[in-house]
Parts: sequence; C-alpha cells; structure tokens
Amino acid sequence: MVSAFGSVGRAQGSFNTPRGVAVDGHGRIIVTDTQNHRVQVFSSDGQLERVFGGYGSEEGQMLKPTFATRDRSGRLLVADTQNHRVQVFSSEGAFEFSFGSQGTGAGEMQYPYSLACNQRNQIIVSDTNNHRIQVFSSEGRFEFTFGTPGIEQGQLRYPFGIACNELDQIVVADRYNHRVQVFHHNGDYALSLQGDFSNPHSVAVDPGTQRIIVSDTDRCRLQAFTYDGRFLSAFGSKGTGLGSFRWPTSVAVDQRGRVLAADLNHRVQVIPAGLWLPFEWSPVRHGLSPGSIRQVVLTITLIRSFEYWSVLSLIPNELLFEIFQYL
Repeated sequence: MVSAFGSVGRAQGSFNTPRGVAVDGHGRIIVTDTQNHRVQVFSSDGQLERVFGGYGSEEGQMLKPTFATRDRSGRLLVADTQNHRVQVFSSEGAFEFSFGSQGTGAGEMQYPYSLACNQRNQIIVSDTNNHRIQVFSSEGRFEFTFGTPGIEQGQLRYPFGIACNELDQIVVADRYNHRVQVFHHNGDYALSLQGDFSNPHSVAVDPGTQRIIVSDTDRCRLQAFTYDGRFLSAFGSKGTGLGSFRWPTSVAVDQRGRVLAADLNHRVQVIPAGLWLPFEWSPVRHGLSPGSIRQVVLTITLIRSFEYWSVLSLIPNELLFEIFQYL
C-alpha cells in the first residue's frame, strides 16, 4: 500500500513546498524543504533524523534550495537555488564549502535546480536559467558544460531534474521542451524517452531493474521507462489522497525498489514498486549473479488488481519472500 509522511508547516518534520527527494546508500530519505529554506533527513521509514540549513546567504544558510543528495563519499550536496550556488556539507550536516556564483560564465550559475553524482564522483549540476548542464570535480572545480538553449536534440530549455545511471549516462528532465533526454558522460546526446510529458520536473534511475522514473508534473503522475527509452507504465492522478498528487516535484528510488515522490501536498509518498511497475525480480538488486539462479521475469498488471495470484505458482518458493516486499 502507498504510505506518506510529512504535513504542511514549519516545525521539524513538516514541509512547505518540498521540491527535492533523494535516497542515500543507507536508505535514508533526504528532503529539500524549499520554502522553509532547509534540508531534512529521515530514516527509511520516515522518522526524522536531522535538519540543517536556514534562511540566508551565509555559509550553511539557504535561499529556496530545490534539491539535495549525497555523493559517493557520503557528503551532502545542496542546490542552493536562489543563492546561485552548490553547498557541500559533511554527512552530519556541517558546512564544508560551496562553489558557484550568479552569472553566465564557466562555473557560474543561474538558479541551479538539481544535481547528481556519477561513478567518477563528479558533481553534475542543472544550471537551469543558463539552459545547460555543468560538470564539476568532487572539490567543486569546473570541468566542462554541455547543452545550449533550443529545441533541437541535445539542446535544453530550463533543465530541471537530473540523474546518473550505472551506464555512465546523464538523464535530464528538459522541462520547457516537455521531454527527457539522455546524454553520455561527455555530454554527447544519446536518446530521448518515448513519452508524452508536460513540464517534467524530476527523474530518477533504478539500477536494479534499469528503469527511469519521471515526475510528469503538470499531469500529476509518474511515468516509468526502460533505459533505452521505452514506456512501461504510469501512476497517479490529480488529488490529495494517497496515490494522488498535486504536482509531483521530485522522485527517487530506494534500494528496495520503492518509489518516493514529493508533491505540493507538502508530503513525501512511498509507493511500493509492485503497485504500478511491471514486476521484474532482479538478481542484481539482491546481490546474485544472473547465472546463480534461474531468473524469474514476470509482467504483472497490479493497479488495484489481484491478478498476480494466478502466476505465483510459477515462482520458486525461496523467491516469494523477496517478491512480497514489492507488492
């Protein structure tokens, strides 16, 4: 079943326009609480663990941050959007350093909306109002940029959310072009997802099943695609109940395959993968090599349905426990 945590407010654990959600390597959920000018960190079951930030432009302060995540060394990285910079914090939330300033030059930024880290521990920043993506070293040193304003392949109009997958690709929510583009690690265009979007805000990748999840924001739904761009399924509609959204602003996928979605109902929803995604048991997610056990691949329609019971007899008993974690 879908669950949620958070409510509108200023108290710790409450949100005012959460625009970013991410998951670290330990399953902790990182929420960028934009209008409260802070970042909040929760356990995997939604219990508050840590809060840092606060209104301002000094070191460690924030002005409408829109996304935060951890890098491969455990540091917390924050897109401090209206301060036109990225701030780097320790794993405990202590300020370490920042980089970027307002401008159009190399290393400068105009309202950076999101960021991601790749396998090289480079920091990838969506420099939204400059219509480009910038790549920095883990120390914040500018390395290169790609993307120019426009509507052609490889061009961008107000890029928002970005994510990096294990194939060393960079996935970009090209918001005002109403599309999602995928680039190689050097910035060369690779492909576009075969979907229909309206102002997509965020993207996430699930290495366990090689899926891309998109927050199709104006249509108040999530969409799922394969890494090569094929549409799989969609979930959600406009509303305030569980499983509904008021403009989903950010998505993430945790180690269990659960999809987490922040929306303007001032909450984070936790959606079991089996509720709407075609189910695929993956040896990769569970630390098994593909040859160690016969891989079970099932496609099951689960939206408010129990049709999957008819296929359970096909699944080895030792896998049932793993499968039911997703249902």
